[in-house]
Amino acid sequence: MVQKETYIFKGMNRDTNPMAVDSSLAYEIRNMRISVNKTDNSLLMLTNEKGPKKIDNAALRGNYLGHAVLNNYLVLFSEGNNTDYIDVIEFNNDGTVKQQVPLVKDGVDLNFKTGNPIETLSLYENDKLQKVYFVDGVNSPRVVNLVNSEGQLNVNFYTEDNKTLLDFCVSMNLSHKLEITKSNLGGTFPTGIVQYIFSYFNYGMQESHLFEISPLYYLSKKERGDLTTELQSCSFSIKLTNLDSNFKYVRCYAIVTTSKNATPVCRIVGDYSIENKTVSIFDNGAIGSTVDVTKLFYIGGQNFVAGTLTQKSNTLFLGNITNVDKTLKLDWKNFHIDPILVDYNGNKQYDCYWNGSTYVYRQLNLTKPLILEDLNGTTTYYVPKYPGDIDDYYNYTIDNNRPSTAVKRFKAREYYKYGIVAQYKDGSFSDVQSLGIFNSDISPIFIQHRLENTTEYGITTPPSG
Repeated sequence: MVQKETYIFKGMNRDTNPMAVDSSLAYEIRNMRISVNKTDNSLLMLTNEKGPKKIDNAALRGNYLGHAVLNNYLVLFSEGNNTDYIDVIEFNNDGTVKQQVPLVKDGVDLNFKTGNPIETLSLYENDKLQKVYFVDGVNSPRVVNLVNSEGQLNVNFYTEDNKTLLDFCVSMNLSHKLEITKSNLGGTFPTGIVQYIFSYFNYGMQESHLFEISPLYYLSKKERGDLTTELQSCSFSIKLTNLDSNFKYVRCYAIVTTSKNATPVCRIVGDYSIENKTVSIFDNGAIGSTVDVTKLFYIGGQNFVAGTLTQKSNTLFLGNITNVDKTLKLDWKNFHIDPILVDYNGNKQYDCYWNGSTYVYRQLNLTKPLILEDLNGTTTYYVPKYPGDIDDYYNYTIDNNRPSTAVKRFKAREYYKYGIVAQYKDGSFSDVQSLGIFNSDISPIFIQHRLENTTEYGITTPPSG
C-alpha cells in the first residue's frame, strides 16, 4: 500500500544533520525571494522562484546594469561605448519573444556607469502609462514611460535633445517670451493684484519647475484704485511664444491677492496644448480650479541623486540621497552687464564696469555714445536720453493696466544693493549674486540693465524689471 505524507514547512534550519531536521522546517531553499504577501502588503514572505531561462531572438547590447519586468515587457538597462541603452523586449503570451525595440536612440549618453548598477521599480497605471522608475546613485532619479499616448512602445523616443525628460527635475529651453495684455472688459476679479505662473508637462509624466513668473498686474480700474469689497471688470490675454518643443502642454496658474496680509488664492487656469511653440490663454477670473498655493513651492521637485528606491501604498520612497550643489559659481568677468541709472531730465547718468575684482559704479554726463567692450570686441551702446515725462515717475496720470515692472523708481539719498538671480535649466533659481551698491542725490532715478553671454553656463536671467 502506497503511503503519502504531507509536510508544511515553517522555516529553514541548516545547523543540524539533515536526518535530524524538524519536518516542519525546510532544509534548503533555492532561488528564494523575499516578496510582499499578496493578502497583506505590510508583511513579507519567502517564495520559490523559477530559475533563469534562455531568451531566443533577443540580445543584450551592452554591459548589463539592471532590468525591470512589467506585464509582458522586459526592460534592459546597459552601457556601451559612448552610448547607453534602454531596450524593451516584448513577449507573446506563450513566452516567445515578439519584438525587441530601443527606447533611446543609439549614440545618446545617459551617463550610465558600469560600476553603478541600476535599481528599478515598475508601475502600471493604464495602457498608455506603463512606467519604470530607476536610480543608480550617480544621476538624478529617473522615470521612463514605455508607451506613448497611443499605447505603442516609444521606439527611439529619447534623443540627445530630450533625454532630460527622463529626469525627475527636467531641464528646459528657457528662450520663451511672454506677453500679457489687460482689458477692462470681459471678466470678473476681486480688487487686488494677480500674477501668472507657468510650468511644462507631458501626458501622465512629471511636471516641470515654474519656468516663467509674470509681473504683478493690478485688479482695478485703469485710472484709479478701488475698495477691496468691489469686483473689477477686467480680463487678461496671455501669449507664450518660442516654447520648448520637448513638451506637449503648458499649465497656467493665477495667484490673486486682495490685501497685504491676505492669504493668496491660487487657481489653475487650465492646461494648454503647445502648437507651433505657441500657447494663447484667455483668463476672465472664472475658469479653472483652485489649489493650495503652497503647492507652488514644490512643483518640479528638488534636484538630487538617489541610490535606492521602493514603494508602499502608491508612495515612492528614495534612499541614499545626495543633494546637488547649486551654488552659483560664475566668473563675472565673462559677463557684460550694463546697468544705467538716469534721472527724469536725463542730466545725470550712471553705469557700472568690472575693475578686475568687482563692479564699480561711476557717474557720467554724456553727450555722445558710451563705448563699452563685450566678449566679441568693442561694441557701441547708446545711453538713451529719457524722454522726461514726469508722469512716469509721479503718478499724476495713472495707468493701472501696466504691470508692476513699469514702475521703476528709487528714492533719493538711499543706498540700494544691485544683484542678479540666475535661473538654471531645470527652472530653479539661484541665490542673489550681489553686483554692488549705488545711491543718488536726486529723486527719482530710473534703472535699466542688460546681461549677455549666459548660454554657455546653462542659465538665463529673469525678464528685466
